[in-house]
Amino acid sequence: MFNDNKRTYYQMRSASDMICKSYELSVIKNPKGKTPRNIYFAEKNGEPAKFNLMREAIDTALKITSCREDFKEVLRDMGYLLKDNPNHKYATLKRTESDKAVRLFRLGDEYDLPEIDRQLQRNYYQYGRNLYSRYRKYEMKNYQPSRKYRVQGSLATAKRMNGLRGFYLVYLFRLGAYPKQNYRRPLSPEMREECRRLDEISRQVRLICKENFKTTDDVKAFIEKNNDVLTTLNAERNKC
Repeated sequence: MFNDNKRTYYQMRSASDMICKSYELSVIKNPKGKTPRNIYFAEKNGEPAKFNLMREAIDTALKITSCREDFKEVLRDMGYLLKDNPNHKYATLKRTESDKAVRLFRLGDEYDLPEIDRQLQRNYYQYGRNLYSRYRKYEMKNYQPSRKYRVQGSLATAKRMNGLRGFYLVYLFRLGAYPKQNYRRPLSPEMREECRRLDEISRQVRLICKENFKTTDDVKAFIEKNNDVLTTLNAERNKC
């Protein structure tokens, strides 16, 4: 019964791919079965979706570490927790604020735990065990501490700062202009996603100003014009 269902699934998928190709629609290649369609196309377009942000964090950690302990510490500083319990079948990665973990092999074969260990081992043979320590010392050496000022009087009796100036100082702390620590912590995955959205809105605003859009009809005409150009270019590419 199981084999019949599996055979039917592959037949349905093959028929679906043929229909999509006949209408010049995209086809998912080598599907893994549990990657949602919206995540697949977001990753295909290079957008920093959930999986792409995890891959970016792993790539960053692998550049500056040469052992598993340092690798996990860097991921923790970036907002991720790596669970590599040898008693569990799969290693997982999750955001510190989330309860849902992702198995590493779903990020790709090059991001599975055995491949990560091989990359850490290559770093160990090339740079030694103290790669992350040397990186931290280099960061601390180039760190420019903020200036310190001596204030007369008592903070307990000082006048409370409020209004616009108070909000300004609060957000300076939150943005990292006045760090409480002696090193800058990287942005969280959620903050990187919000920065990406802000950049996308900025690009849209620049396009509106450049093309001098006044109404929604102007936008629709611009989209139709570019769709015609894309159709022509796709036809020429298919011939090639």
